[in-house]
Amino acid sequence: MKGLPIDLLLTELVGSRPLDDERWRDLLATDWEALDRLADDHRCRPALHRLRGGEQIIPQSIRAGWVESFRASTLAALAKRAELVRIARDLAEARIPMAALKGAWLAWEVYPEPGLRPLRDLDILVPPDRALEARTRLLDLGYKQCEETALPLEEWAARYKHLPAVISPEGHVVEIHTRLWDDDGRMPPQPIGLLERRIESAAMPGLFVLSPIDNVMHLAVHAAFHRFDGGPLMLLDFAMLAEKANALDLPALWDRAAREGWDRHAALCVHAADRWTQSGTAEALACPVTVPEEMLSDVPTLIGKPLDARESDIAAAKLTRRDIGVGKKLRRVLARRERYDSLSEYGRWVGGEVRNTFAKRATPGDRMRHDAIARLDDWLRA
Repeated sequence: MKGLPIDLLLTELVGSRPLDDERWRDLLATDWEALDRLADDHRCRPALHRLRGGEQIIPQSIRAGWVESFRASTLAALAKRAELVRIARDLAEARIPMAALKGAWLAWEVYPEPGLRPLRDLDILVPPDRALEARTRLLDLGYKQCEETALPLEEWAARYKHLPAVISPEGHVVEIHTRLWDDDGRMPPQPIGLLERRIESAAMPGLFVLSPIDNVMHLAVHAAFHRFDGGPLMLLDFAMLAEKANALDLPALWDRAAREGWDRHAALCVHAADRWTQSGTAEALACPVTVPEEMLSDVPTLIGKPLDARESDIAAAKLTRRDIGVGKKLRRVLARRERYDSLSEYGRWVGGEVRNTFAKRATPGDRMRHDAIARLDDWLRA
C-alpha cells in the first residue's frame, strides 16, 4: 500500500471521513483486496455495505462482496436470535436467571438492522452457582463441548469469566459467563446486581438483556480489557449508542462510571468513536472525562491490527506490565498448565508465547502496538 498503514485506512473506512484524498485514489486493486480481507476479519463488511456501498472510488467487486456479507449476516442474525430465545426458554423452565450479553443487545436493540452488527459467539450470563447446571441443560439439548481443558469445571468457573465453550447442533458457539471480565488487576471491581437489573428485550420477547447502563459498562470495559483488539466495530457501537442517547440516563451512567471505576474505559471508547466516526458521540453522550490526544491517536493501531497479531500482543502486554512483578508473571504462566491435557500441549503454548513476544517485537509495527498497549494500560490504571 505504498507505505500507508492498513490499520489507519480501515479505521477511516469504517468511520465517516470522505475518501477523496490521494491516499484513496492511489490504492491499487490488490490494496483494496488486502483492506477488504482485514475488514472481513474484523466483521466490518456488512456495516461497510451500508456506510460505503455507494462510493464509486471503491472497486465494484469489493462493494458487491459487501452486499453478500450483509445478506449472510442478516440470515445469521435471525438464526442466532432463534437460538438465544430457545436457550432462554429452556433455562427459564429450570428457573435459571439469564441475560444475553453485548452483541445481541447491540444487534437487535441499538443498530438499525441486526445484520449490520455480526456476532461471533453467543454470550449469556447466569448466576455463578447455577452455571454448571445451565451447562448440563445445554448438553442435554445436544450441545457439545468445543473447548478442551484438563482443569476441573468447578476450578475453571472459579478462575475464569466463562465456562469452556459449547456448540449447538446448528453450529452456534455459546459461552456461559458467570461474570463480565476476569480479575487481572487492570479492570474495575466486578459489578453486582446485574441479573436483578436485567430487562426483557423489546426485539426478542422472552429473552432478557442487561440494563442499558450495564451494557455500556460491559462494552467499555470489555474493549479496554482486550486492548481494543475487537476491531473497528467498537467505534460504530458507540456511535450507534449516541443515536440512542435519549434512552440512556446519562447523569446516572457517568455517576456510576466514576464511582465504580470504569469512567476512563467508557470515555476512551466514546471519544474514539467521536474522533474516528465524526459522529458527535462525546457531546451526545455528555462525556465528562477528557482523553489525552495520544490515546486517541493510538486507536487505529490497536483496533485495526491483523488477527494473527493478537496472541503476540497479549503475551507482550503481560510481560511488560509494570504493576506486576516477575514472580507473579511466572506463577501465571505456570498456572496455565492446568488448561492443557498434556505437557507437550502446554510446552507448545509456552514456546509460542515466547516466540510471539520476542520475534514480533522486532518489527516496527509490532513495537508501535506494544507501546500503545503500555500507554493504554498505564492510563487506565492512573
